[in-house]
Amino acid sequence: MLDNANGERPSLPWMTLVVLALEDGLRLNRLIDPDTTPADGFLRAITDLRRRTGLASE
Repeated sequence: MLDNANGERPSLPWMTLVVLALEDGLRLNRLIDPDTTPADGFLRAITDLRRRTGLASE
């Protein structure tokens, strides 16, 4: 799992803000230009994030 500069895990509220920002950004991008953002872009991003941080069960 990713640790911050102090070697600690990020707090849940911080991670929640990151996930919400990701979702908002992808949703806005899809509204502006639907041809460049897949409808499942958020789920793809979350899946990739979980896999890369070691949070996914494989």
